[in-house]
Amino acid sequence: MEKRAEMLKHVYKPPESHSGVGFSTICHNCRQEIRDVQCASCKNYSLQCVICHIAVKGCSNFCINCGHGGHTMHMMEWFKNHDVCPAGCGCMCLDESPHIDYHS
Repeated sequence: MEKRAEMLKHVYKPPESHSGVGFSTICHNCRQEIRDVQCASCKNYSLQCVICHIAVKGCSNFCINCGHGGHTMHMMEWFKNHDVCPAGCGCMCLDESPHIDYHS
């Protein structure tokens, strides 16, 4: 056991630090790039629901293709009766994200 421990001291390489996944968006108010929950320029929340137009602070869903989305409950209600993005961009969000099932 001591030999194994001695060998591992010289062989072990600690994992590299990982900063996580990041994304940026454009503020719907001042058009500045946002990398946080709030816009550093105008202080508005960075994510806005395309259905109610209120800032999204809790559970949310956004299309990986067009980027539109909103409050989870609003999106679930919308996609029970529609196949196209509620923003009117023409994206077929559910087809672009087949692993999401809003119809359940």
